[in-house]
Amino acid sequence: MSGPAGQDVLLPGPDAVILAWLAIEGPTPRERLGALLWPDKDPSSARNALRQRLFRLRRTGGHPLVTGTTVLELHPEVGHDLEGASTVLGTLRPRLGSEVDDWLDAQRARRQAGIRRSLEARIDALEAGGDFAHALPLALTLLQAHPHSEDAHRRVIRLHYLRGDRAAALLAFDRCEYVLKHEVGASPALETLELLATVEQPDVVDRTPARMGRVPLALYRPPLMVGRDDEIAALRRAWRAGSHTLLLALPGLGRTRLLDWLALHEPGLCRASLLADPMSWPLAAARRVVQSVLRGTATRIHPALSHRLTPLIEPAPGVMLQAGADHASAWAEPVADLLEAAGIDVLAVDDVQRADTASLALFETLAELTPVRWCFSMRLSAPGSAPHGFAQRLVAAGRSTEVFLRRLDARSLEELLGSLGLDGLGGQPVASTLQGLTGGHPQFVLEALRIAWRESGSVPEVDRWPEAATFAPRAAAQLACLSPVALELARLAALAGDRFSVALAAEVLQRNPLALADAWAEAERAQLLTDGRPCSQIVLEALRAGVPPPLAVELHARIAAAAPRH
Repeated sequence: MSGPAGQDVLLPGPDAVILAWLAIEGPTPRERLGALLWPDKDPSSARNALRQRLFRLRRTGGHPLVTGTTVLELHPEVGHDLEGASTVLGTLRPRLGSEVDDWLDAQRARRQAGIRRSLEARIDALEAGGDFAHALPLALTLLQAHPHSEDAHRRVIRLHYLRGDRAAALLAFDRCEYVLKHEVGASPALETLELLATVEQPDVVDRTPARMGRVPLALYRPPLMVGRDDEIAALRRAWRAGSHTLLLALPGLGRTRLLDWLALHEPGLCRASLLADPMSWPLAAARRVVQSVLRGTATRIHPALSHRLTPLIEPAPGVMLQAGADHASAWAEPVADLLEAAGIDVLAVDDVQRADTASLALFETLAELTPVRWCFSMRLSAPGSAPHGFAQRLVAAGRSTEVFLRRLDARSLEELLGSLGLDGLGGQPVASTLQGLTGGHPQFVLEALRIAWRESGSVPEVDRWPEAATFAPRAAAQLACLSPVALELARLAALAGDRFSVALAAEVLQRNPLALADAWAEAERAQLLTDGRPCSQIVLEALRAGVPPPLAVELHARIAAAAPRH
């Protein structure tokens, strides 16, 4: 505030709040203002305190700053600059009561959000006009103000790329991934990874905004949870019965999305997500879970328990925790005490296939030791792998229920398309075409829609959808969950087509039919084969692509020779 001689005057917290409140909120009853500033005082004491403050304000300013008797307002000759200010009272925290603190927080957040929206709109306008050189500095300013915003990182990556500087775009992605991983505890979103895939293509020449057109957000994260009623009901039945659960699925079927939904709708559920880190130290996954529990509980943990957990949560620099199963079990008691103190009913751990072996051993011990019901969410893994063995042991112990996330059936897929709210996506013809292409795999459905939207700006004609081979890299990754025998069987099914049968497979692969029983069940359990047929055109192409042409020629010859006999 300016004093009588024009000098700057630093006001005490209550005085500053009085002036800021009246400037922003306008005329306010005296009783209301007194209760706001002194909520713990009785009305008479609050009135006296307010009277004293107003007297001091008049003396400090050299003239009346506030006028009115019953209702107070700023004097007509008092001006202020709060209308377009980026904040209110700087960083002052007067701590006069929760209502004042909440009001200040809301005012500051609203102003910052307005500044951010204005800056984003300016960046979008410059980008749309092809002025990438001027858009980039503004995007960097936005990122500096919001370093944890993945959207701000994407803007910088995209603008570097649009300017033709692929190296800078790749470095910007690296910074984004580092911040998300080490400061936020998250992985890049699918939209960011798809932007990276575009940047990594060395031969892309057309970088105009039209080719980099914005895809509707609904095609990245659909607004509704569709087709998961059966899985949700199965999880809830198991938890009510006191059972742990294993939520199993191929990549991209929506395990994380389902856990997001459950975290909002299931009281008493705490969720932890594990990070992909090939260099993770022993018990890194356990540390992540404990940190999530501590963040998610409103219960104050006893200092003695916090002290016991400190070596796990914050190991000393240069010290690596021992990795043996016996040492991992030593952490079972303090972690179990934490879970009991936190009052958690269900602890859901996502991406358990990323956990280190010491953490898996600890999780097994805790599943037996604590009354908490665990939900281990993980990708289907090949037999013989550590995650597969972990899941098998939990089921064998008799206290865990397997819940498989299924592909969307035709009805659910049609419902998903309708929920996106985009012209041309409703109706059975589009759903039928996408069902044949993707087999109802949600990630592939949305990716096909995004690719089509980028190319045409709308939903394409029935015969203009992306080729199945477009999805080959991600589809091939899904095949990694199969054992070698199951993968052989699935590839043979893809090559044989309608001629495929158990008898034909036994002859071509030179195996006893009974020796193929487990492999057949495994491929169908993974939803890669249905009744001996690849579940979609994408899976069919991925299976065929895994057979080198010379081998394919030999196998086709064997299939042709065996088919008449079967």
